[in-house]
Amino acid sequence: MTRIVLDRRVSNDGFLQLNIPLGTAEAGREVRVTVESVAPNKTMTADEWRSGILATSGGWQGEFEPPQIGELEEREPLSRTICSTPTRSWTICVEDKNQP
Repeated sequence: MTRIVLDRRVSNDGFLQLNIPLGTAEAGREVRVTVESVAPNKTMTADEWRSGILATSGGWQGEFEPPQIGELEEREPLSRTICSTPTRSWTICVEDKNQP
């Protein structure tokens, strides 16, 4: 059974009513219903957005360059051709140039 997430509001009398058609193939199956409160969907006003942007202005205290990369490890040369086909549309092959 596919997971279903619904957002519903509790009625003024304090009841939550759900009618979820799952189909006859799901008839007789046990299901789990979890009820949890969700935060109200609050949209930001233009002034709130602007003050948030202005509060972060000038906050970066570092350099705008990536850190230096260290030395690469030395590896053994390849001793054969290795091919991999991750998808049906292309194949990757690595060939050892040191092989005769």
